Amino acid sequence: MDLPKGVHIADVGSVQHTPARRFKRNSIARTPNRQSERFGAYMASSRKNTQLEAALDWAHRGFDVLPLHSINEAGNCTCGRSNCASPGKHPRTPHGHRDASSDSSTIEKWFEAWPHSNVGVVPGSGRCVVIDIDPRGIEPEREAALVGQIEESKVDAPLVLTGTYGERRGRHVWFRASNGQAIQKSRLEDGVDVKAGNGYVLVPPSRHASGATYTLASGSFESIPELPTWLGEQLTHDTEGGRYQSKDPGAFTDLPISKFTVRAVEHGLTECRDELNQRETALGVARNLREARVPKPLVLILMERALLHPDATFDAARPWKQGDVAEIVETAFKGRAPDHERFAGTEQLRFEIKSLSDAVQIAQEEAEWLITDLFAKGEKGVLAGPPKSMKTFMALDLAKATTTGSAFLGKKEWSVDSPRAVLYVQEEHAPQRWAKRVVQVFDGNLDAKFFYMHRSNLALNNDEHVDALIEAARFVNAALIVIDPWQRVIPGINENDAGETQPAWDAVHRIAAELNVSVLVIHHTNKGDGELRMEMVRGSSRMTGEADLILIGRKNSDGLIELKIEGRDIEGLPDGNLSIAHYPEEAHRMQVQGITVKGNTRNSTRSTLERVLRGAERPHTTTEIVNQTVDVLGKPISRQTCESHLKRMESDGLVRRHVLSDGRNTATWEWLK
Repeated sequence: MDLPKGVHIADVGSVQHTPARRFKRNSIARTPNRQSERFGAYMASSRKNTQLEAALDWAHRGFDVLPLHSINEAGNCTCGRSNCASPGKHPRTPHGHRDASSDSSTIEKWFEAWPHSNVGVVPGSGRCVVIDIDPRGIEPEREAALVGQIEESKVDAPLVLTGTYGERRGRHVWFRASNGQAIQKSRLEDGVDVKAGNGYVLVPPSRHASGATYTLASGSFESIPELPTWLGEQLTHDTEGGRYQSKDPGAFTDLPISKFTVRAVEHGLTECRDELNQRETALGVARNLREARVPKPLVLILMERALLHPDATFDAARPWKQGDVAEIVETAFKGRAPDHERFAGTEQLRFEIKSLSDAVQIAQEEAEWLITDLFAKGEKGVLAGPPKSMKTFMALDLAKATTTGSAFLGKKEWSVDSPRAVLYVQEEHAPQRWAKRVVQVFDGNLDAKFFYMHRSNLALNNDEHVDALIEAARFVNAALIVIDPWQRVIPGINENDAGETQPAWDAVHRIAAELNVSVLVIHHTNKGDGELRMEMVRGSSRMTGEADLILIGRKNSDGLIELKIEGRDIEGLPDGNLSIAHYPEEAHRMQVQGITVKGNTRNSTRSTLERVLRGAERPHTTTEIVNQTVDVLGKPISRQTCESHLKRMESDGLVRRHVLSDGRNTATWEWLK
């Protein structure tokens, strides 16, 4: 069973002998799969895989097949997006319908990895066309007339019942178009779409989002009839006013455009949803062409033909101009080319407008927790601490809780409802040391769904790497992704520059959003022995500003781990810092021992500032305070450090700031007696 492109994942049952694999810096190469039989057994279905059988049947008949996301027991798409634009219908593979294949071994590997996938078939690969009747867009009388017209043609065409909409069901009617008909339309009329060429349809026994199962109601796929003459004429000629009919049918036939034709471009544009920005949709289509390695000049020709031709089928919200198309193509060739379905889905979520009534309903919903009352799915977390502060063991304790259903840090309030998979990206330790830690922590739980990537040289500022990581997480169905440590996955980036780190954090947000998973980043803190606070986390303020959950820990003089927890909108956090005992002889178990007194001891810098201001007879400027701290500390502190402490003391109600009206934007500080 092959893993997604460029990814090698080890499971907890093979950590002691699995060799490391690496990402290439600028390209992802396919690596051999050497996973243990246990991983294969986990991913394979325990029941007879009827989806695989159906996919192989279609492949044996000469059709291209691809695995699609399916509908889970809760009625949601397995992609994990709560507002998926096409639940149970979009491809699992990285390049969508372009990955469709009739190769049996490839299909077997897909459906071993994703055994419950819906089955997609490309009708055009077998010279077929499918009439897709959607009852939501066509009146019952018109639907009955169309079906009756097909029946009167005395063709026993395969009829597939699709989704359920009230008392009506959708229908797919299959025909062959093997006599050279060039299908010119993607829509026959309102509520009746045409699937041909590179488009795909779902086939039995796939499951529809409505809960219905695709079912062959009549006819046989072994004997698909030819298109009736009357229907073929409608699909290959201009029978509707304003529809596109090329005056020169051979104008584009000699161009090296492979499967991507003018018709394909128009089809991609007309599929866009009304609420989407049409120019954004056009950009997505142009990027798809670029991703398919269609030359830039040819993409410009195709987009112009699809958008500027007076008879083009795409009806724009406002007229297109030559410069608009050129700008779209230029933009498409500057950046990364995302999959169009993912792009469209993202745009739909971005521009979705909700009302107060929506807020009332959403507010009543229970959060989907990874760790109950602590870490929710889709959230980002940062776990930071100095070296030797047990950060990795704490992250592994979180992974163990997630995969085995135990409580995080032994705190029963932080439990896991049901075990879920974890993908751990480990970029730091030697392979043997890392494997030993994993085995010690899991202590015989070799069936836990724990997978890791070691020394992969992941770069979050590399789009190809992020794509590969997302596919790896999808492959193991991860609910938690741990990235350890942060500085190893941002090569060439200054971690103190918020602007430079933005692309990496954008990647983290994208991973969490696309997969609906929790992402935990491991990082270091600055030196210091004062109170634990967010400002200790190394790097720019973006490091903590982007996170929903922040954990800052260190070892104290008693050998206990002191842990401070800050959370965004998390209720019931400890009223103080946690004291955690670590038991290395007991599978590196971690256990909360208690809570330190609220309000930690002030560090030496803050105590010094307090002494200076307490004894002052008048308010002091920041410069005066800095100069006086030298006498107390025996060493100078920076003006920035001084102001940072003074602002925190101001928020604690200990000092008052007076802004001077001298035009220099200066202030004095006064101790509140």
